[in-house]
Amino acid sequence: MDPTILAYIAGIVDGEGCIQIVRQKAYPPAISVRHNAGVTIGMCSEDLISWIISCFPHILRLHVKRMKSPNQRTAYLAIAISHKAATFLREIRPYLRLKGRQADLAILFTERIANGRLLRPVGQGYARISDAEIAIREEMYQTMRDLNLRGRGPQHTNPRARSSLAADYRTSGEEG
Repeated sequence: MDPTILAYIAGIVDGEGCIQIVRQKAYPPAISVRHNAGVTIGMCSEDLISWIISCFPHILRLHVKRMKSPNQRTAYLAIAISHKAATFLREIRPYLRLKGRQADLAILFTERIANGRLLRPVGQGYARISDAEIAIREEMYQTMRDLNLRGRGPQHTNPRARSSLAADYRTSGEEG
């Protein structure tokens, strides 16, 4: 894809996007808590969101959020989750100015989950994740929360948010 387009989309992600790791409780048939990485770009311009999605048609999907108050405009969201989020972030990562560390962490997190799935036997989609792996994923989740805080917060003082992500998470703990 044209680098100018990637840079433009990265600028939109820096300003209007959200890169996050979410945590979900373990509802049956899941056995343990689940974490997932995602990217959301939200704005009131349906044309711009549709254009961004057309640049990544098999990665981003559209979600329309209708507001309850008549004083609020409809929001249009481009959403990517898990490996699709990582694929999207790898494309725009060289051009991110503000959310580079969040993108790096989301990519590492998704790679870690993908590696854990490869270790499970076929048909074991809900295999229990080890306590050590859950602790690592939870630490990555908390680090992302720290990086996403607004204003002067822990991202300026928390060693977890300043740490070298690759060194901390690619090699620590067991894969799961």
